[in-house]
Amino acid sequence: MSRQDFEDTSRYRPLAELPALALESGSVDVRGWPVMTAAAERVGVVQDLLVDVDHLRAEYLVVDPDRQTVAGLSPTELAVVPIASARLDRVTRQVLIAERPVADAPPAVPYIRVRYRSTNHITWMAAALAAAALGLAWLLGMFNG
Repeated sequence: MSRQDFEDTSRYRPLAELPALALESGSVDVRGWPVMTAAAERVGVVQDLLVDVDHLRAEYLVVDPDRQTVAGLSPTELAVVPIASARLDRVTRQVLIAERPVADAPPAVPYIRVRYRSTNHITWMAAALAAAALGLAWLLGMFNG
């Protein structure tokens, strides 16, 4: 997937920009985990997850690259790594990536599931705003009944 694919569509959004979504129970939150190559070379740290909002699943890792290891990047440039091409090591809390893709190796985790957070707080906030609007309308004399 090219950079253009991410810029031209609202299908993929960073999880940090989606406050109504959370990781599904049992899913691993890899944000903050180091990203390592098979040769134990650190290439960066997972900064965020790119979520396919149509299917409610994180399919890509947004990686803040280690500028000493990965040459030629600007200070603000981030890398995008497909979760399907990575291995999530829960013991060492690292994301492992191959230096060259291995075609016959199935992904350990093809994506990370996300779900909508509880909407109770949103419902209460909407009710409070509606009550405030009705109270204001009554005070302003809009209901002359």
